[in-house]
Amino acid sequence: MSWNQNVCSCCSAHYSSGWVKCRVCGERIIKQSSGKGEIAACVYCGKKYKRKSLNQIYCSVKCRVWSNEESQYIRGRFLILERDAFTCIYCGRTSYGDCAKLHLDHIQPKSKGNPDEAWNLVTSCEDCNTSKVDIELKIDTKNKILKQVEKRNKLHKINPKLTIKR
Repeated sequence: MSWNQNVCSCCSAHYSSGWVKCRVCGERIIKQSSGKGEIAACVYCGKKYKRKSLNQIYCSVKCRVWSNEESQYIRGRFLILERDAFTCIYCGRTSYGDCAKLHLDHIQPKSKGNPDEAWNLVTSCEDCNTSKVDIELKIDTKNKILKQVEKRNKLHKINPKLTIKR
């Protein structure tokens, strides 16, 4: 990677040669950049800052950390939704077929001291989740769902102890 690269003025994507349209945002023309000392916009907060290196994309450590925490939350939430095929485990409604608003729900209520871990989270539609509140499921229903979640976690190679930030 050389110090003279082409950088998108919109999203700071890096390209090795030529004046082209950005493949990320598709609209902005790439401009030649030397990197260090250039004024850039933070990809997290949008604040203008003076770059210390070509690869710097955040204005501060705080923005870098917040950006990573947010993406981990999104990845974790998406992991559970994807594992459950974007389908409510209780009624079978989907986000794509029934336009159901999906939530993550605890099988065993968090209010009773249970964790935000993959083994204890399922996809639930808004109606089922709000009607369940923090009520414990019947033992046979709970065990059936826990077995189903265990099977899906193995299939998708998800660590059941993975903490999912909600």
